[in-house]
Amino acid sequence: MPTDTTPTHDGLSSSLEFKLVFVGAANCGKTSLIHQFVSSHFSERMPPTAAMAYRVKDVLLNDRRVQFQLWDTAGQEKFRSMVPQYYRDASAIFVVCDGTVKESVDELRYWLHQVSLHADPSRTQVVTVCNKSDLGTPFLKAVQEHAQAFQEATPTEVCSAKSGRGVFDMFERVGTKCLEKALEKQQSTLLKSASTGTLESVQLSSPKPVAPVSVMEVKCTEISCKRCW
Repeated sequence: MPTDTTPTHDGLSSSLEFKLVFVGAANCGKTSLIHQFVSSHFSERMPPTAAMAYRVKDVLLNDRRVQFQLWDTAGQEKFRSMVPQYYRDASAIFVVCDGTVKESVDELRYWLHQVSLHADPSRTQVVTVCNKSDLGTPFLKAVQEHAQAFQEATPTEVCSAKSGRGVFDMFERVGTKCLEKALEKQQSTLLKSASTGTLESVQLSSPKPVAPVSVMEVKCTEISCKRCW
């Protein structure tokens, strides 16, 4: 669930925080996707995640400071019972697979079923991610079929954590939808407050379409850079 903080001193709109959760089979590249997005870097020796890892990246999206809280869960079977607790209040859940390994793709059925049991797709975006496209996408059709079979027919993103191709575009699309939903909720809250008389006056205009990501200074917890999307 997004939270809205106080206005900033530079006159920009207040910050929104979005919880983004990554799940999927072991070795499908969840950690590498997050690392590529946060640091614009790929490592061949990325250690496996134990239970859960957490990172943060701040960006400027449509004149709003948006914070992505990135929850990286472990795919090993011994940690699977812990994963559902991280779905709570998630703005988006990325169900990731290695698009070059059939077993990883087949596990999408399990992970999407878990999401349907423990998350509310009407409130949380669910995105199926076919990773490692730099090695080809021999099982892309199967990935898309799993995604379409999900109760909300989730979109399929094709990307490569190694080359970075598609990674930043994926976060832009997801972030845009998160922001749109948050602004719609804010407007609904204001309208409800006005109708119940809790606000003396409310001036509302039609919400503006969410603009593409504005490339300005980006800050994360582990690296400072001016390279964003």
